[in-house]
Amino acid sequence: MYPLCVATSAVGAFRLLKGLLIGLYLLISQSRTMNWQEHIVSTPDVLKGKPRLKGTRIPVSLILGYLANGATTDDLQREFPDLNQEDVAACLSYARDLSEFEVAA
Repeated sequence: MYPLCVATSAVGAFRLLKGLLIGLYLLISQSRTMNWQEHIVSTPDVLKGKPRLKGTRIPVSLILGYLANGATTDDLQREFPDLNQEDVAACLSYARDLSEFEVAA
């Protein structure tokens, strides 16, 4: 989905991986204290009710897909200039909350 930069050496590949891991760590640590409800909405008249970032038509699933394919926050901000780091952290926090959902027996 989103092309990554090609490292030309082992050192370049290590630096790229290190940068991605540090960025992901910062996003996850921020998302633990994030109140995603302030950033994510779902209304039936926009995107057929899919969860999206408030004030946009950017679905949460799109942001999560970019992250799953190795995009950084900087990559996302280049692609979506109105997006900020808190929006990305809110998407991760939303996904974490969904993964902890339990069905009552």
